[in-house]
Amino acid sequence: MTDFELSYLFNEHVETIVTMLFGYFSITSAFLVAAYLTAHTLARFIAWVVIALYSTTSIALFIITYKFTQMVIGIRDAMVENNMMWHPGVTEHPLLLPVTFYLIVFGLLAIFIASLWFFRIARLSNGVGGAGIGVKVS
Repeated sequence: MTDFELSYLFNEHVETIVTMLFGYFSITSAFLVAAYLTAHTLARFIAWVVIALYSTTSIALFIITYKFTQMVIGIRDAMVENNMMWHPGVTEHPLLLPVTFYLIVFGLLAIFIASLWFFRIARLSNGVGGAGIGVKVS
């Protein structure tokens, strides 16, 4: 591959990771709003459907994000072999990308677990469980 192709591929993969992160944050925000507004009124089956949809989507995004981060690291290694020292992705410390990407993936996992916990709290918030997050059903 030429230097241009490697640089373009690196940038496209990083942009794809950022796009997936924003997609994950959008899905999680929608899940949290739905949990806050309606979780306490949902039937048990529908609540499980909502949790299954959110979990499936989140896990798929975790796997895709992880795979793309591994590809970015491989592209960066190819850029090092081509001696592309002018590119910022090459001149950074070799551990910066792997550590950053693992922090991102584990951060997404922490957000996923916290979101499911919030959904559980929101299910109990109608006074039955005494969670008291501010939503009262008369």
